Amino acid sequence: FRWAASRSLKRASQVIVPTRQLEKLCVRWGVKKEKISYIPNSVDLSLFNSTVRERTEFDLLTVCRLVKWKGVDELISVAKELNLKLAIAGDGPEKPHLENLAKRIGVEVTFFGDISQNQLLDLYHRSRIFVLNSSYEGLSHALLEARASGLFSIARANTGSEDVIEIDNDGILCGSHKYPDLKSAITYVLSHPEFEHSCISHSLA
Repeated sequence: FRWAASRSLKRASQVIVPTRQLEKLCVRWGVKKEKISYIPNSVDLSLFNSTVRERTEFDLLTVCRLVKWKGVDELISVAKELNLKLAIAGDGPEKPHLENLAKRIGVEVTFFGDISQNQLLDLYHRSRIFVLNSSYEGLSHALLEARASGLFSIARANTGSEDVIEIDNDGILCGSHKYPDLKSAITYVLSHPEFEHSCISHSLA
C-alpha cells in the first residue's frame, strides 16, 4: 500500500500538503520538492471564536476519531490520576474499549459521540484544556477550532501539530524534555494559570 501511494504521488503533477511534516514525508517517498505545495488547513473564525465562558464544565476535551493512535486510552488514565472531568467527542472502533476502560477505573468521562457543529461549538466553550494525544496527525481541524475558541491546547511533538503549536509560547507539545508525557504537561498547565492565560492570548493573536 505504501508503494502504491508513493507511486501515485510521484506521478502526480502537483501534491498539496497541509503540514511541513507531510512535505518532508513526501520528499522521502521520492516526490520532487518543487511539485509540493504547502497549504495549511483553516477554520471559520466567525464560528469558532473565544466567546467569554459562563462556566467550565469539563477540565479536558478531546475531539477525534476513536482509533488506537489517537491515544485516548492514555488520556482517560491521566484524567483518573489527576481527578479531572473529561469530555470526548467523536466515534470509532475503539469506543467500546474506551467506555469499558473509563467504567473500570472509575473516571468521570462523558462520551458525546458524533455531534453537530453547533453542539461542538458549545462543547468548546464548556471546556478548559483541549488535548490531541495522537501519535500520528496531519493538521487537525479540531486543534485549530479549539485554539480559535480560546482553549489551552496540548498535542504531541513529531506530528503535524508542530505546525500549529509553538511550545511554551501558545501551547504544549508532549514528548519534549520539559514535558516528557501527557500527565506532566497537564499537571504543569493546571499549576501555572498565568502561563495558561498567556499561551491562550498568544494563540488568539
